[in-house]
Amino acid sequence: KHDPESDEEFVFAYRRAVEPFMDSLNDHEALFYGREQTVYKHLKVRTFHTGHFEEPVEVNIPKVIKKEKKRAAFVYAHGGAAVAGSVNASRRITQCIAVDMNVVVFNVNYRVAPEARCPANIKDFYEVVKYVSKNAQKLKIDPEKIVIGGEGGGGYILS
Repeated sequence: KHDPESDEEFVFAYRRAVEPFMDSLNDHEALFYGREQTVYKHLKVRTFHTGHFEEPVEVNIPKVIKKEKKRAAFVYAHGGAAVAGSVNASRRITQCIAVDMNVVVFNVNYRVAPEARCPANIKDFYEVVKYVSKNAQKLKIDPEKIVIGGEGGGGYILS
């Protein structure tokens, strides 16, 4: 039997257990180099598939490619089983990915369940991919070098 109240109780218990661990990764000194070697910006992408919403996106640009006009891009979906996780929890990891791969990372803060029902999270992410592609010149992105990726729940919404 499907019980929405039990589902929500489980999700909130899962978040209480997992999110402190995910957030603690930002304090791990092994990931500090990413913060030091990137420029960090915010972006909002408007979506309309479930009413008006502005999708928060963090943009991490390695300082060594900051002035290049045609940079590669990696649009990233955070983990968290599609019910937890956030841009905040994956900030240091995506900064390191930007530095290690020499790409601009667009870290998408897609909406999670149960507050947002599937396919809202998939469409949130897709809208950001479309935005990066359509605005490649303004964002100094090479439209031929845009990739998507993620982990855990983020990998789920990409598939």
